[in-house]
Amino acid sequence: MMTLTKILCPIDFTACSENAIRYACEFARTMNAEVIFLNVIESQPYTPATISVVPSEFELEQNAFNEFYRLHFKEALRGVRSSEKVAKGDVEKMILEVAEKEQVSFIILGTHARKGLERLLIGSVAETIVREANCPVMVVKMKEREFIS
Repeated sequence: MMTLTKILCPIDFTACSENAIRYACEFARTMNAEVIFLNVIESQPYTPATISVVPSEFELEQNAFNEFYRLHFKEALRGVRSSEKVAKGDVEKMILEVAEKEQVSFIILGTHARKGLERLLIGSVAETIVREANCPVMVVKMKEREFIS
């Protein structure tokens, strides 16, 4: 029998993350596991032209905690043990580091399902995590057949 104790759910507060949150909470409820929600803030290069337009890391961190606060009022979280983390750095690297440090038994993350040139230029966080994680990974698409209620 598979036993899950900790589930890592990296989120970026987009609609894509909403599905991952629902799945992570359902698995946590079923397996009596804890969910660790992780938001990663990528370092932004600042130039005189972008300094007034690009939010600072401090603002991004504050926004993340505000979103985490709103997350706690979602129906999906009812009855789920959870914690939140904000990390700064490369998204893939930070997800893998937190997964290792927290000794998670499962990662559930959403995917934007980019295709073509956009995927080639931006890359796929989900693909990297699936390839490099030391635990099972579930990738949740935004539009899919639902198997949870």
